[in-house]
Amino acid sequence: MPVIIEPRDRDRWLHPDPADAGLLVPSTAGLEVDPVSRAVNDPSNEGPGLVEPVAGD
Repeated sequence: MPVIIEPRDRDRWLHPDPADAGLLVPSTAGLEVDPVSRAVNDPSNEGPGLVEPVAGD
């Protein structure tokens, strides 16, 4: 699950207190996900087409 840090929490994320795990919670923001090509796994591939949605399995 991605970690989404709200702007108000940026300093807490960049300079964490080891006792403060309060930022590692599921986001309440609506996330949109789409399957993308497996080509994204190869760092030699580049270009905007890598993030174009593809048909899911």
